[in-house]
Amino acid sequence: MPKYQVEPAHDHVCGLGEGPHWDSKNQVLYYVDVPKGDVCRLDVKNKKNEIIHIDDSSASLIIPCSNDEKQFIITDNKKILKLNWETHQTKLLAEVEKDMAGNRLNDGKCDAKGRLWVGTMGKEIATSSGIKMDPPEAGSLYCMDSTLNIEQKEPNVDLSNGLTWSLDNKKMFFIDCTKRVIYVFDFDLNTGNVCKNVYYMLRNLIYIFCFHKLIKTLNYIFYLPKSKQTSFD
Repeated sequence: MPKYQVEPAHDHVCGLGEGPHWDSKNQVLYYVDVPKGDVCRLDVKNKKNEIIHIDDSSASLIIPCSNDEKQFIITDNKKILKLNWETHQTKLLAEVEKDMAGNRLNDGKCDAKGRLWVGTMGKEIATSSGIKMDPPEAGSLYCMDSTLNIEQKEPNVDLSNGLTWSLDNKKMFFIDCTKRVIYVFDFDLNTGNVCKNVYYMLRNLIYIFCFHKLIKTLNYIFYLPKSKQTSFD
């Protein structure tokens, strides 16, 4: 079995680094620092790490737009924004759950048709037995298409996380962290319709990572979603 060396990609310290997206064309890694409200771009060759501060609330994802490599879909608390990386200008595309004070957007990915899937979560409370949500099941899973139409796909979610698709795009996987549940949906790529048909309960884990494949590109290794999606379209 080959041996791999794990080392810091950069000396930048995140409050909570998440949402990695590998740009194979430009050999850079995009990611977010959630509590700092930062979106980041790491050039792994020259170790240059660029940071754009969005807001003092939270940034949970960054995904490139397919028609312009300077444009990205990002989130800021409950807002879905388009960011121009060169000018740092943002444009509001959508906002969810305006009437739910403790909620915010969390993890999100694009499917192979370019639709954005993103979930929300309620307020986290640390307890002796782990993280709990207050109130429970206040989040939802949403889908936004290229017309910026947003549809709620799954209600009663605690903490949305871990979206990915099977290689044939017939299954979609979705994690609800604090429930320790992996949901499996039948997925229609053409319509974006989903039908939940099974779930897996993991009783001994709070945060889990699943259905990922290991990709080696130019001697760098990252964990990336298993589906063929790359960008918002």
